[in-house]
Order: sequence, then C-alpha cells, then structure tokens
Amino acid sequence: MIENKGRTMILVEKGIMHQLAAFEAQHGYACLGVILGNVGKPGACTSRAGGHPGGTFVAPPEPASRKNNNHLYTALEKGKIKSIWAFACNIFKQMPSLTRYKPLMANTFLIVQDRIETEMNEFADVVFPAATWGETEGILSSVDRRLRLLQKFMDPPGEARPDWWVVAQVARAMGLKSFDWKSPREIWDEVRVQNDWVKDITWDMLEKAGTNGVQWP
Repeated sequence: MIENKGRTMILVEKGIMHQLAAFEAQHGYACLGVILGNVGKPGACTSRAGGHPGGTFVAPPEPASRKNNNHLYTALEKGKIKSIWAFACNIFKQMPSLTRYKPLMANTFLIVQDRIETEMNEFADVVFPAATWGETEGILSSVDRRLRLLQKFMDPPGEARPDWWVVAQVARAMGLKSFDWKSPREIWDEVRVQNDWVKDITWDMLEKAGTNGVQWP
C-alpha cells in the first residue's frame, strides 16, 4: 500500500451505490482514498466510474423559477415548495437530517410513484403504483450511444400503470395539451422528430435489432 500512496484510483458504480448501505460503503472507500493519499494527486482519485444518460433526448426549457429552487431542502425550509412528486426514489433515505427536514414534508402535497412500498407511502397524499421492467415497453439509452427496446412480456399487477401513462393522465386532468399518447411508440415518434441524432431510428428498427440495439453516430 505504501508504494502506491498517491497513485491509486478507486472507482465505484452501481454495485456499491445501489444498495441499502450505499452511504456507508462509499464513505469507507472515501476514507481509503484519503489513507492512500489520493486527494489532489494527478491520476489518483476516489470517485464514481461513470454517469447516467440524460434520460431524454429532448428536454423542455426550465421555468424561470428554477434558479431559486435548485436546493430542495433550502426551499422546503423557506416554504417555497408546495408539492413533491417522487418517482422511484425514497426522499427520506436521501435527506441529510430526517429530524430537521422530514416534518417539513407534511407541509407539501406529496405524490409517491413507485413499484414498491416505502415509508414515504405513510406520508403521501397520493400514491401511484408504477409498472416496472417487463410490464411496459420503453427505450433504454446506454452510455455508448446505444438504444435498446425494452419489451413488455406481462401485464402490471393490480392498479399499477406505466409512468408515461400516469404522467399523461395527470397532465390532461390539469388541462395541459399534447399529452394524448396512446403508447410508448407514439412518445418515441414525438421525441425523435425533435432530435437530429436519433430521428432516423424508428421503433420498428429497434424491434428488429433485439438485444443488440441500435447505436447512433
């Protein structure tokens, strides 16, 4: 270990980050990095190995108020947040101080949308049971610019519905336009015509490509 002091790169990803003891595991690796003298040394670090795709190829402009609401917890304390819609995440697990911030959630209209039950359900004003992988169709984007079609092979249980369907129903109930999709295929057609990178990749091409997917330039 001494001979590698200041010359070691420790990289972690989903195997460490997506577990119940993720904080403790990453904290342990950070401490190991300090012991190895990795801080501020060229070619040495303790970090995550990659990043997520953007999640979409077409993003709407951010509202003007976004610059004043970049930090969720600060905005909670100032009473600026009226509603929170949590998709497939447990905000209570992410809070730096449950005793400080958890009571503030009672002042918001909390929507929970997930495929599993968490302690957030107890505080939720509305719970939307969500369909998961295999229960709906969708497109997966990988960091190597490859698109793969995730195909449905079973119906979602009970009242569970795909995320896109839930969002569309809420948007239409709010009087918003352009949420009249009938299927993920229609959503993809709307997305790709707005993005030159993927405009030529049709749903039929993705079906034919199977698990190999289609890689854009």
